[in-house]
Amino acid sequence: MARYCKVCRHPEREAIELAIIDKDIIYDDIAAQYGMSVASISRHNTDGHITERVAKAVEAKEVACGNTLLERLEKLEADARRIGETAESNDRLSTALQANREQQRIIELLLKVAGELKNEQNINITVSQDWIKLREIILTCLAPYPEARHAVLTGLKIYQETGKVVEPNELGEIVDGEVRRLPNG
Repeated sequence: MARYCKVCRHPEREAIELAIIDKDIIYDDIAAQYGMSVASISRHNTDGHITERVAKAVEAKEVACGNTLLERLEKLEADARRIGETAESNDRLSTALQANREQQRIIELLLKVAGELKNEQNINITVSQDWIKLREIILTCLAPYPEARHAVLTGLKIYQETGKVVEPNELGEIVDGEVRRLPNG
């Protein structure tokens, strides 16, 4: 005699299927809530009985959540770009650089979300035309101030080689990948 699926005949089949698809709910809890055995719940899932409509609804929900996340990231990127442009136009170059770094981080995350960037890949902004122009502007503006120009160049070099942002009082030289402070003198 052929076995019939108890979940398929259950009056709350759709709710049970939604619970099965929800990875945060364990089969024991589903079985207890709907008065069924764990084996019935498991068989319903492994035998491919989940209705196409429920599966598509869950997939649509996941896509909607993904789109919402993507939209939020895109807004953050636009905000970072706007802040950077405003800071640069107000000669707040430190803030502009921070906004540029934040924009880069958000773009990297957007690429990862879109599956276009593998975790092991690096993006080198030092070849970006925007970065090259900004660096040129900064160094040109600092030409009358050799100590400040040197501090900026040293800070940029340290960041480029180590990925660390250091305070002006921490500037020094890079030895074996570590920043070593120069003695006061």
